Amino acid sequence: MSSEIGKKIDEVTSGELAARLKEHGFRKKARTFHRRTDESTCIVNVQASVSNAGSAGSFTLNLGVYFPGIEEPLTGGAPCDPPREYDCTLRPRLGGLMADSKGDRWWSINAGTELAALSREVAEAWRVYGRPWLDMNATLAGASATLAKGSGLQGAVASMLLGDRGEDERRLRAFFESCPPAATIARARGERWARSVGIAI
Repeated sequence: MSSEIGKKIDEVTSGELAARLKEHGFRKKARTFHRRTDESTCIVNVQASVSNAGSAGSFTLNLGVYFPGIEEPLTGGAPCDPPREYDCTLRPRLGGLMADSKGDRWWSINAGTELAALSREVAEAWRVYGRPWLDMNATLAGASATLAKGSGLQGAVASMLLGDRGEDERRLRAFFESCPPAATIARARGERWARSVGIAI
């Protein structure tokens, strides 16, 4: 990505979006904003397109919630603090939460783009769709339903942490039933964690 389009993206995401994120407790590191709570770290990450060139390009917003209580027993935890977006337990794109985005949303920038207006548009999308999702999923109790839609293993750990061993065992069984034999790393993590909490596989 050229420095020209990079500077434009930084201008957009350092404007209204950064101001709103700061109001809600987020701190900025490079192109990632993070907010830590007792249970999790919430992430908003700006991803530039690999095809950006010159003064034209596009970017999107990735959201994430990192639960150390889940990730540390399964993966050993994130290798850096704050965690990166791709280390997160939950990882949706903002576009996937937007009613009119058809599953994804990339904002375009070119020589004629009004950057301040674009910054307001992105900030508003985060306010309407991103902030409620992050607030809802920032705790283990709030994220339980979202985690249940994933691999099952993370949801099982969450259930155990919430004190529901019966649901934990149900989710763990569902994980092993749906996990393909080729997913050796995932299965090994599940087996290791099950043994550590005394669940017979």
